[in-house]
Amino acid sequence: MKKKILMVTGSRSEFGLQENLFNLLRKDKKIIPLLVVTGSHLSKIHGNTVNDIKKKKIKIFKKINIINKNNSIPNQISKLIYYLSILINRYKPELVILVGDRYEALASAIAAYYLKIKIAHIHGGETTFNSLDDGARHSISKLADLHFVANKSFKKKLIDMGENRKFIYESGGLGVDAILSTKLINKTQLEKEINFKFKKENYLLTFHPEKNNINKQMNFLNKLFNYLSKKKNINIILTAPNSDLFNNLIIKEIKKILKKNKNNFKYIPSFGNKIYYSLLRQIDLVIGNSSSGICEVPTFKKPTINIGPRQDGRPRSKSVIDIDYNMKEFISSLKKVSNVKFKKKVTTCKNPYGNRKSSYFIYKKIKYNFNKNNFK
Repeated sequence: MKKKILMVTGSRSEFGLQENLFNLLRKDKKIIPLLVVTGSHLSKIHGNTVNDIKKKKIKIFKKINIINKNNSIPNQISKLIYYLSILINRYKPELVILVGDRYEALASAIAAYYLKIKIAHIHGGETTFNSLDDGARHSISKLADLHFVANKSFKKKLIDMGENRKFIYESGGLGVDAILSTKLINKTQLEKEINFKFKKENYLLTFHPEKNNINKQMNFLNKLFNYLSKKKNINIILTAPNSDLFNNLIIKEIKKILKKNKNNFKYIPSFGNKIYYSLLRQIDLVIGNSSSGICEVPTFKKPTINIGPRQDGRPRSKSVIDIDYNMKEFISSLKKVSNVKFKKKVTTCKNPYGNRKSSYFIYKKIKYNFNKNNFK
């Protein structure tokens, strides 16, 4: 009898991590994968990234629109729990696979847990002290039956939280796996795809809202944009923040700088995996507070200036420079990035978030646990 496995995706970055695993599941004749698309995938502000999934000819099982006008996360969570509970009751999947720490994943875990559906959680045990993600991530881990972590330190964290080591697998990170299994396009093709001409130096900038530092963050962003706008030989590619509270303030600041300076600022709300990773191969520097700068960029041997405390608690590659919301520190970091010794260090850095084939590892372990009925 075929096993029904439900996967839920609420954001562009999350599905980028899930895609390889989903493709392995849908090729298995003994598995029926059910993909539920929700969250910012269905938001115009965030690029309607559901269309990126459709372009890949991936069958979407259900779309659940939870976005509301006032961007209330509690309302979105309750709405998703309600509709997903109806879905689970009706189709009765044997397993729900969830990735990371988004509130959409938390809502899905709550629905599955109270309907007694097994949960596999990927990327648990990680720590980001200064975002709301920590609470969601650890809550999902406590509700999950199987755990797949990126490295040994995350496994230890789950054990310290009381999880049974028997059900924790060190799989490596899905981000590194996605990078190394994606066929990238060259610089000329990339320029055509995103309607962008590279200059001598090119930076990628992504900021997500913080839970405690939003005023400090916005003040810094204003100063940062004004400073970078004076660097005529540098191009800055801006991407949209995630759909967390206060993201509208960051988007507003982006629109302000685009009105003032369209010559060296380019705003692209969302990329698919191929474009995003191809871009990381070409740019000179990543700036912001996204987990991608910590978990994925080191694979490309490129430097990251990580700003603020949002990613505190994550293991770092030597390619990452951590600074506060301080322009003097930022300018000093730019000088460090161009330093010959630092450049050499970046080319030899190792990514602490694993290597290729993590998706295949997870797929095989899920199959094994199904066959043995080996769930806690």
